[in-house]
Amino acid sequence: MNHSSHSVNAEKVEALLSGDKDRLRVLVYEYVRRCRERGATADEACLALDMGHNSIAPRLTELKSAKLVELYDAKGRGRRKTRQGCRAGVVVAAEFALPSDADRLFPDDAPLRHLDLG
Repeated sequence: MNHSSHSVNAEKVEALLSGDKDRLRVLVYEYVRRCRERGATADEACLALDMGHNSIAPRLTELKSAKLVELYDAKGRGRRKTRQGCRAGVVVAAEFALPSDADRLFPDDAPLRHLDLG
């Protein structure tokens, strides 16, 4: 085991034992960021971080409220099956989130063009 993996595990155990939600939130956020554009479901984060759903799901909700992570697609796409076979929403770090369809069609920095409706 390398040193960085050991320190993450030690930090996770300490955070879990102390009930330190801030540290758990950071661990969950770092995991989601490492998943880049693919993102992660709560179930995938539970498995990867070896934590229970009750530790992960509230942290993801807090991260969404802070706008640090986003649901991949609020239109129902971007869902993956959990280990139990349920379809779960995928979250991505805000920096890797895909723009919405409206943002792609009408980007904020695009010059306005006159439409010829005649």
